[in-house]
Amino acid sequence: IYDDTSPGPTDDLRSKPDLCAPGVAIHTTNGTSSFTDESGTSFAAPHVAGVCALLKEARPSLIPQQIHAILVTPTDYALLPDNETRQTGWDAQGGFGMLNAAIAVKCRNRTIDATATNSSFEGVYVIDTVPEGEEVVVTGVWHREMLSESNVKHDVCCSNPSPANLDLILQARESGGGWSDVDSTIGTYDDDDDQPEDNVRQVRAFQAGSEQTQFEFRVKVQHNPTSDTPYTGSQAFSLASRHAFQ
Repeated sequence: IYDDTSPGPTDDLRSKPDLCAPGVAIHTTNGTSSFTDESGTSFAAPHVAGVCALLKEARPSLIPQQIHAILVTPTDYALLPDNETRQTGWDAQGGFGMLNAAIAVKCRNRTIDATATNSSFEGVYVIDTVPEGEEVVVTGVWHREMLSESNVKHDVCCSNPSPANLDLILQARESGGGWSDVDSTIGTYDDDDDQPEDNVRQVRAFQAGSEQTQFEFRVKVQHNPTSDTPYTGSQAFSLASRHAFQ
């Protein structure tokens, strides 16, 4: 991560950025018929825009919410500015990790779209076979435009309501056994801190290695209102996974 990268969270304490992209010593045109090496967000953002274009070309029906989830799902944890420490989860400078164009395009059809209808909603989505040693990653994204309350969008300046607070729970089991939680966002982002909740969640876990019992995986989505985000109505969301859903 570039040591001059502005860190999150946002002014209203949402966990941003969601990801990072190449933006240091980028070889680019300089407007005078020659080339130069430049650094900064202005040179990272085009990488993200380019992957969005690749996704739309590969699957034209994708909507922004799906693309958002897909972009964050194949990210690789990045080295932090000390060039020695690798992030182990969401980071205030690196988000959920470095953009990976090739894997993002492979994930273009690995999405689920659903609606959390009320505060008792719990959706369960089973992931297809995960090869040995591979990492399971599922990202949930929902836009800050709600399906009721006059479709108002979250806007700190105008005191509009925060979106629904959704949580992901990744579960695993041996074939025929009981499900156990292996990663969860419950309590990670939804503190009662008088600030709006973020609209991105991610869970990760590794499949067992060779000559070990392999696991089946599924992800649960729960509608968990908090005192900061008391909204209990319908909220559409998208899930993206590195592996196909059943």
